[in-house]
Amino acid sequence: MGGCAVHQPGRHGREGTAGSVHGQNLAKASRVIVWLGEATANGGDAALEYIRAVSDGQFTAIDETKKEVIVDLLGRSWFQRIWVIQEVAAARHVVVKCGRTEIDGYAFCSGLGVLAPFYNTHPDLSSLVPPVTYLIRGAVFRPRYQPGPSGRSSVAIRPLSELVDMFHARKATDRRDKVYALLGISLDDPSEAGLS
Repeated sequence: MGGCAVHQPGRHGREGTAGSVHGQNLAKASRVIVWLGEATANGGDAALEYIRAVSDGQFTAIDETKKEVIVDLLGRSWFQRIWVIQEVAAARHVVVKCGRTEIDGYAFCSGLGVLAPFYNTHPDLSSLVPPVTYLIRGAVFRPRYQPGPSGRSSVAIRPLSELVDMFHARKATDRRDKVYALLGISLDDPSEAGLS
């Protein structure tokens, strides 16, 4: 199982919907750690080390063992969940961690960019990985959190209808989360849609 840890000094009270509060808290965080889980026999940590080497220009031939560990890592549940969209869309600095190995989010995305021709041949991965890496890569360019005039998060990136269309295939324990997870990054005001 994957997760997200947020380094957020000076956290204040909570108001609003779960989705928008979560988005605002993530936007206020100085760093978001994407936890992909423990290293496994298939070597999730080895996959991160290989991705780091590729991002640093140390590309070597991708043998079957490396292919297996990368597919195993990218097939983890974190990449399939709806809430990760909000987690990485709000972040200003992302660190990706598996087991004891961690890699800067931008380096992670750079390495995966080089490896895209390989993992894009896997139908399950080709639709899940690129949107997440796009959001992680953009973290370094995000401004510090500034609430808008309505007090809503400044993370707003697209109308809710577009976000639902883009991410409808993501998994959620409660199917209502497929909407609530996107509210914190939506341009739409949840109270106007009757969702607050």
